[in-house]
Amino acid sequence: MRILIVEDERPTAEDIKYLVEQILQKEITSIHIEVTLDSALIYLKEKPIDVLLLDLNLNSKDGFELLHQVVSQSFHTIVISANINRAIEAFEYGVLDFIPKPYNIERLKAAFQRLKSS
Repeated sequence: MRILIVEDERPTAEDIKYLVEQILQKEITSIHIEVTLDSALIYLKEKPIDVLLLDLNLNSKDGFELLHQVVSQSFHTIVISANINRAIEAFEYGVLDFIPKPYNIERLKAAFQRLKSS
């Protein structure tokens, strides 16, 4: 599984990466972190992914912009955000799951179970 984490706070991104590695272990082919919307767009143009873990507030930019610009690509999106008032909007974009911050390993496990059964 090829995973991209888009989170502007590096310690949070590293924590999410660590937890995902605990959950998926050998199922991971690659796991990469981008901390800006622009760098994530470049990464997505160059590399295919299976799962996008997306924060919605990226240095005051809207994470949904990423989904607007890469609609032709085929991957699942799991939003991890403190902006719980945007959960319905996220599902309108077709995201697989919305995990509110503060997240935990159990909630991440549930999201990946949903992914595996989809």
